Amino acid sequence: MAKIDKDTAYVKALSHAHLTQDEVEALKELTAVDLLDMGTLAEAVIVKQWCKSEEYRMRAQAATDGTGNDFQGYPLPPTSTYPFYEP
Repeated sequence: MAKIDKDTAYVKALSHAHLTQDEVEALKELTAVDLLDMGTLAEAVIVKQWCKSEEYRMRAQAATDGTGNDFQGYPLPPTSTYPFYEP
């Protein structure tokens, strides 16, 4: 597996480009503090929302193409700090 550059994945999410499953997983692992270190609060929210959108796209694609991709969702339910997830 190739090394995922989180900065590149962050910029791709900001520009609403398609992300790979590895990039989505890498961005999901970032905490709110990590995202705020990379940019503004508005950008962090955009990135989290785009990750969720890409996750839905990948699930739908896996369901329709029959690959049986077992793409998992977010590990924790939404908290009061939505769309961020507490570690």
